[in-house]
Amino acid sequence: MAKPIEATPILKGKDARALLARLNSAVMTPERMQYLESLAAESKRSEKK
Repeated sequence: MAKPIEATPILKGKDARALLARLNSAVMTPERMQYLESLAAESKRSEKK
């Protein structure tokens, strides 16, 4: 069983990219994909401000 992703504070810049790279190397489930998409959308919104 894959370990579930725990709640993560929104990361910025390099931290977010490193996290995504780590997660992308793990097995992808629909739940993880949804989580990553929401995280990416959230970071894009905060970068625009």
